[in-house]
Amino acid sequence: MTRTSDQSNVITELFSVLKDRTNRSIYSIQAGRGRGKSVALGLTIAKAIQLKFSSIYISAPALENVKVLFDFLIKGLEAIGYIKYKDYKIIYSFKSKKRLIHRLEILKDTKQSIEYFSPFEELKYHPDMLIVDEAAAIPLPLLKKLLFPNLIIMATTISGYEGTGRAFSLKMIDYIKHKTDSDNPFIYKELYMTNSIRYGNNDPVEKWLNNILLLNVESQKISKCPIPSSCNLFYVDRDLLFSGHSHTEILLKDIFSLFIASHYKNSPNDIQILADSPSHEIFTLLTSINENNQVIPRVLCAIHISFEGKCKNSLSKKEI
Repeated sequence: MTRTSDQSNVITELFSVLKDRTNRSIYSIQAGRGRGKSVALGLTIAKAIQLKFSSIYISAPALENVKVLFDFLIKGLEAIGYIKYKDYKIIYSFKSKKRLIHRLEILKDTKQSIEYFSPFEELKYHPDMLIVDEAAAIPLPLLKKLLFPNLIIMATTISGYEGTGRAFSLKMIDYIKHKTDSDNPFIYKELYMTNSIRYGNNDPVEKWLNNILLLNVESQKISKCPIPSSCNLFYVDRDLLFSGHSHTEILLKDIFSLFIASHYKNSPNDIQILADSPSHEIFTLLTSINENNQVIPRVLCAIHISFEGKCKNSLSKKEI
């Protein structure tokens, strides 16, 4: 089921980890978008079931984030001979009229379960293994609560709309070093996946898409935080913002880098909405502007506003 050598190597190493069942181990998979992390996690869980792990939690910012993972978990189970309804059953949840897999119960041989666990909930007991997808999108204080002395496998996107993985890695390593003691240390290892599932190596189409959809924007670096009175709040002319001018491109990338860093559910659709929708506007708080120099001000804060249509008074009162 693997598509690239990277994916195959990561899955092989994770299978070895499962066979050893070494507690106090944290493995972090880091890769760009479209490298097959969720597939690798799904197949790893299927192997864990074959090795008789009794309870497995899957955590992510939202249940929608683990759809692909669950899909390939089921494909992995079927590949090793598990039959739906006979050997396992699927339990669904409904989110915004979407049916999403929430839990799998294994009916073959021994009682086993795989269940989605929200990081915003309180962990009631420690499962045999915890899988965390899009770990960098989970606030670090919540993630720290999940570091129990069993096997933990995390996956993090290091580019694109979910891409805060590099900063996450540094913070996580620092935390684990402080948490580890010499008598009973954590094992922490990072695994990397660089080969794309959809494109060949250095494919110009992937590079073009990353540029046009702002999938490769990086968080801006501002050396000093100016005093509020020296900053300026501006209404952004969207026609100019999307004009393609070199200066406005810098502003557009600054805005989206803030959106991406602060929220994990951004998508290319947001660009289209901001460019086309008449009911959406953008405001920005910029660093001080000096008319005597040609330095482009940087974006300190960006506000995406959607103007709602007229609501009936009766509806407004009901909602209040």
